[in-house]
Amino acid sequence: GPHLMHHSNWQELTECWHTLRRTMGILPLFVCFTLVTFVLMPVFTLFPFMTLLHFNGNILQMGVVEMGWGSGALLGRLVVACKALKSKQTLVMYTAYVILGLYLISASYLPSSAFIGFVCLTFTGGIAYSIYHALFIAIIQQNLASDMLGWTFSLIFSLSTFPSMLGIVASGYWVEAWGITSVFMISGWVMFLIGVGANFISSIKRLDNYVLCYLL
Repeated sequence: GPHLMHHSNWQELTECWHTLRRTMGILPLFVCFTLVTFVLMPVFTLFPFMTLLHFNGNILQMGVVEMGWGSGALLGRLVVACKALKSKQTLVMYTAYVILGLYLISASYLPSSAFIGFVCLTFTGGIAYSIYHALFIAIIQQNLASDMLGWTFSLIFSLSTFPSMLGIVASGYWVEAWGITSVFMISGWVMFLIGVGANFISSIKRLDNYVLCYLL
């Protein structure tokens, strides 16, 4: 019955968690991803307001920014599809974090007359975002057995959604107190530091080598 179903779900989930802990580098990779999600979600929520408040834009300009991001994201996916990235996935992923951080920092410094600059920067941000997102998923797919993937992704996305909700709420207060560009700037610095810092976590680098270290 439902009770049995619940029990087996729980068992699968704990099994999934143990596999994640056993697979070298997956947990630090996951922590970085959660931190990045935490920082980015408020920024996504504030995108339209950046256009409206800082650049004194209108609905049309909000659409242009979304298009800039969307077309960048599309290009990023094409880049990920290139086979050349395969051996240095984690490095490319951190570089994407760093680029996203620089994008947010630069956006926060733009004068309100530089709307076109914001659109161009947003295009770059879209590229970096879709590259890191796709690589994160690819790295996990290569390092975990296929029957674990469904559980792993639901675990990861549910665990990273909760903090980002808190981030969105906090950013509302932040904008009220210090203005919208400060949110972009602080988020940018955090992203930048995660990208640089993650390079020093050696266990994550091992995920590049596709070594499936299962203790079956």
